[in-house]
Formats: sequence, C-alpha cells, structure tokens
Amino acid sequence: MKLSIKGLTLAGGMIWALAILVVGILNIIFSEYGGEFLKLMASVYPGYKASGEIVDVIVGTLYALLDGAIAGFVFALLYNAFVGKVKKAAPKRAARRKRPAAKKRPAAKKSTGSTGPKMR
Repeated sequence: MKLSIKGLTLAGGMIWALAILVVGILNIIFSEYGGEFLKLMASVYPGYKASGEIVDVIVGTLYALLDGAIAGFVFALLYNAFVGKVKKAAPKRAARRKRPAAKKRPAAKKSTGSTGPKMR
C-alpha cells in the first residue's frame, strides 16, 4: 500500500505547526514553559526568536508549517519508493469454505450368528 504524498505533506505540516503554535502560546502564558525547546527551534529557523511575543510565535508557526510539510513529503516519497522494492510475501489464500459435516454412516448391524459359511 502506498502513502498519499499530498495527504502526508499536509498532515506533517499541520501537525508540526500546531505543536510549535501550542508551545509558543503556552510560553507566552507561562513564561518558563517550553523555553529551551523554543530556543532550540530559534537556532534552526532563521528569523525566529524565542522572545515570547505573538509575532515570533506566528513566524515560528509558519516555519514549522513549511518544515513539517517538507518532512512529510520526503517521508512519503521514500516510503513509496521502498514499498515496491521489498520482496512481497506469498498471497494470502482465500478463506476455505466450511464444508458441511460428512454424514455419519449408520453402524453395521451385528449379527448373532457367525459371519462365515455354516459348517455342519
């Protein structure tokens, strides 16, 4: 099964942008929250500063949207490239149909006499 490149690109961008946005907003509300993480992101994204201002949160969110979209795109491309290269397993056999239970034959009647020819 191959991945949707467009879907994974959009999902990756939105998830990473949402993560940066939430951490940025929480950093504005609680000044210590996520400070080291945002400083790390500031070292990766040029023009973004972890100053705790709303403008910086928006800039960081836009960078994260682009960054996550690129990561999702590359992941989907690589996955789709390798999914066809792997040796495919034997196809699954169709589920066997249940056959009705075999009818039991009636037991042979036991005779009271001998089974061989009668000797006099």
